[in-house]
Amino acid sequence: MVLVGTNSLKEGGELLKVDKLLYHSRYNRPQFHNDIGLMRLEQPVQFSELVQSVEYLEKAVPVNATVRLTGWGRTSTNGNVPTLLQSLNVVTLSNEDCKAKMGNPENVDLGHVCTLTKAGEGACNGDSGGPLVYEGKLVGVVNFGVPCGRGFPDGFARVSYYHEWVRTTMANNS
Repeated sequence: MVLVGTNSLKEGGELLKVDKLLYHSRYNRPQFHNDIGLMRLEQPVQFSELVQSVEYLEKAVPVNATVRLTGWGRTSTNGNVPTLLQSLNVVTLSNEDCKAKMGNPENVDLGHVCTLTKAGEGACNGDSGGPLVYEGKLVGVVNFGVPCGRGFPDGFARVSYYHEWVRTTMANNS
């Protein structure tokens, strides 16, 4: 199920049934790579003031760009799960800086974009699969991190890297 049209898990919105889950054929090979997928819904989405589409950026997001992370993940390690959608501005890193600042540099390749601002800020448990947006366009999908905001980079599937996979998968499953 997909919930649209609300920023609350307790009220409003509409639940839509997922017809098919489409995973990347090389998901998690190697670990934390190709962590991207698509969902096909049973019925078309009815767009409104509260339900809008989001385009994805077909080129790589710049280094040192301010991007917006949103999600319903925990607000701290072992913290509460919020009922209202949380939002945070974070900053992109180069993949070289990301590798240098994290414990497992082999987790990062061209298919990733990383963010880091400061300790106490970042993705947390429950944010996985959530969007990273730059100038109103989707640039990343929450993939991995050292939860939660401990001063290490968060890793996202770089949507632009998977542009051809998205196009081909959508064309083959319409």
